[in-house]
Amino acid sequence: MRRTRNCSVLVMMARISPEDGFTVLREVSQHTNTKLSSIAEQIIKHAQSAASPETVQAELHAALARTR
Repeated sequence: MRRTRNCSVLVMMARISPEDGFTVLREVSQHTNTKLSSIAEQIIKHAQSAASPETVQAELHAALARTR
């Protein structure tokens, strides 16, 4: 359930499919050597106006660009 909720936030923010949302989470996790659950938590915090680390933001943008 937690993965679904975290992925849903990304899906809504980026307007991508749930499958692409999970792919993006996985790629950012792998490219930043950060647990997927931590990436998902950072995305939720970012949606609530908190800053995310620059490396995570850069990888998130790169992963989203690959889905389009």
